[in-house]
Amino acid sequence: MTKMMKRILAAALALSMVFACGCALFQRAPEELTAELAQMNTILVHKDGSVESLLVEEFPDTYQVEELKTYVEKAAAAFNAENGEGAVTVKDVSAAEGKAVVILQYRDAADFAAFNNMEMQAGVGNHVSNPPAKVLNPKGEESEAVLVLTDQYQAVYLGVPAEGENAYRVIVPSKVAYYDGGELTDAFTVTGDGTKPLTVLYKVKK
Repeated sequence: MTKMMKRILAAALALSMVFACGCALFQRAPEELTAELAQMNTILVHKDGSVESLLVEEFPDTYQVEELKTYVEKAAAAFNAENGEGAVTVKDVSAAEGKAVVILQYRDAADFAAFNNMEMQAGVGNHVSNPPAKVLNPKGEESEAVLVLTDQYQAVYLGVPAEGENAYRVIVPSKVAYYDGGELTDAFTVTGDGTKPLTVLYKVKK
């Protein structure tokens, strides 16, 4: 594998792709990520705390998808050897129409953070260690974060990607109640540009 290809694939595993989003709006949160959702880098948080990521990048025809798959599988195997079987699972590695798609699943936010070198917290709202000062509700109304970061909500916090300014969207399992650091794309999705931390609060249906 060439040095250039290694650099591109290493960047892919660090959420380092920037893609404009002509993304479809969700009427409900998807149950899983698939290649059909590959309009931009995506992070899906499940109700049970597990996390999926979808990474998309330009992929010249001169590259072989099997090399990409082997690279990703080796990276996952090395991570699991240190962190336990199932810490990260390779769900899909594919290429079509000049784009490569990598879909990975993680046991939890901690495994996502360690594998991607990107801070991530997910859990009860009042456990967020780096809360924003203020948050917005879907109507655009501002609230003091300390008043809503309670055990009534689940929270997802994502730091700035290690590789710099890289757009991505976060999808949560129920409707967004409050958010900061991005734009509300639809009832379940907040999109960030990668220049600042992103926080999403939501209630889990019983």
